[in-house]
Amino acid sequence: MKEVDAVRDTLSSLTGASFEITNTPDDFQSQSLHPAWFVKCTNLAQARTVPHVNEAWKQQDGSIWLESMPLGDTIDWIEVAYGDEAAAQSLDVNYSDFGTKEFQAKFGREYPLVYQRIQTYAEVASRVSKARKVSVELKNSGSKGIVVFTFVTKIVDPKSTTLSKKITAAVEAMKDAYAQAMQV
Repeated sequence: MKEVDAVRDTLSSLTGASFEITNTPDDFQSQSLHPAWFVKCTNLAQARTVPHVNEAWKQQDGSIWLESMPLGDTIDWIEVAYGDEAAAQSLDVNYSDFGTKEFQAKFGREYPLVYQRIQTYAEVASRVSKARKVSVELKNSGSKGIVVFTFVTKIVDPKSTTLSKKITAAVEAMKDAYAQAMQV
């Protein structure tokens, strides 16, 4: 069995949702990600029942990544915390540098409640990583007007003999992190 088929089948079995091998999404190209293969839960109704894992892909370095559905985004969070006007103003910001400390410091000064939420999600990822011994990270995907946040986990050295166990551990960690994040 090919690796991509094993990943698809394992994710489908663990979640009860149908995962399919699909083309790489356009937004991956803009992030300079060029996966060898891509698997996704394409049925939105099913995906909503398992938001902790929505897609998987293999990077050129051999690592396999799992990603959740979005936890949320800056537009919605700014609107809830600061109102429509602040949300509208935030649309003019280019968030592509959100990952830098300088950008985050400025963002934190402008939107402290939203920044606190993001920090809390990062802390959830860190706690779950330590407890589950699986690396869970808070991923941000920023562009003009918005940053979308998800959880990701990376499976390194995915040997076929241990792949199913590693995917199971990663999915359970992602499920734990997503559930904790939804309590925030």
